[in-house]
Amino acid sequence: MPTMYSGATYKVLSSSRNSTHWMTEVACTGCSKWSGGQLKPDGLNTFAWAVGKRAVAQPSSASSTFYEHSNVGTFTSSLANAKNPQAAFRQYISNPPR
Repeated sequence: MPTMYSGATYKVLSSSRNSTHWMTEVACTGCSKWSGGQLKPDGLNTFAWAVGKRAVAQPSSASSTFYEHSNVGTFTSSLANAKNPQAAFRQYISNPPR
C-alpha cells in the first residue's frame, strides 16, 4: 500500500454524488510542492489518474485499504491559464458557491 502524504491539507468546498458518479471540489494547501518536485505554474505538468471498480474498505478514512485500480494513466496540462488573483481565490474558498 502507498503511504499517505502528510505534507498537505485540504478543505472540501462542495461534493455531490448519484448512483454512478461522484464529484468533490477541494482547495489543497501544500499540494503544489513536495519532496523531490513541484508543479510548474507556467509550464507543462504531468498528472496521474486511476479508476477502480470496487469501493474502498472505509470511504471515510484516508488510510483505508483499497483494491488495485482497473485502469490508470497520465496526462499533461499547462497551468498558465488557470491563475486567479490571490484575493479572488481566498474569497472563493471562504464562500464557495452552493
